[in-house]
Amino acid sequence: MTVSDQITINVMDTESNPSPTCVLNSQFQKATLTNNITFYTDRNYTLTSVPDDYVGMDMIKTPNKDRKLTTASDYLTFEMPYDSTVYVACDSRATSLPKWKKH
Repeated sequence: MTVSDQITINVMDTESNPSPTCVLNSQFQKATLTNNITFYTDRNYTLTSVPDDYVGMDMIKTPNKDRKLTTASDYLTFEMPYDSTVYVACDSRATSLPKWKKH
């Protein structure tokens, strides 16, 4: 991955901790979670209703074309300099989960 293939995001922090910086491959996209936002980088599927507790959080959009990847251990990685909560949204209709999410 070259520098031109990367995007950088700052992760939202509600505490007094410094915001970590995450460098992601350009297939991903940083956005702010809101109602009526598209949730894939390569599809126009829309989240029509987001619970109020999550509105305004930073999100990372992934490509839908990667939905069947279940074994890629380095698909999306980032480091947090302090204890944090990372939410992962999955389609409730999915018939299988990625191996990394089964733990």
